[in-house]
Amino acid sequence: MILMLAEYRRGSTLEREFALLRASGSRNDLRDRLRSLLEDDRLEVVDPTEDAPGDLGGLGVTELRAPDGRLVGSVVHRAGLASDLPVAYAVAIPAATAAMEQLELAAQVAALEADVADARLQAIEAGEAERARVERNLHDGAQARIVLLK
Repeated sequence: MILMLAEYRRGSTLEREFALLRASGSRNDLRDRLRSLLEDDRLEVVDPTEDAPGDLGGLGVTELRAPDGRLVGSVVHRAGLASDLPVAYAVAIPAATAAMEQLELAAQVAALEADVADARLQAIEAGEAERARVERNLHDGAQARIVLLK
């Protein structure tokens, strides 16, 4: 009961923490915020492309799954975290899932922006090459006509 009361008192800050977790700009930022909220200095956020740590040594793992069931990451944390801080845990895991989805989308946007920049550069280079070719043809054609007129 005392634990639930302490969790209830933290409720007013949990809404703010949820927003901060969702707005995390990097995985390290997310990890640090989760460590603070869940009071676990050993907590790690693992990207789905990385292998989970081999020896968990009594640590728990919570998968972060998108609404479509896709794995977007995992949180490695101290065992019993969900029962020790149930309200904070209930807030942190959906927020961490949303943050990992946003980081994934941000990476995709950055890759698309890089592709657009490359395509733009290729278009500019192709336009310059074509302009130079047309200029050369005009110059060579005019020069040949001048020679014929002489």
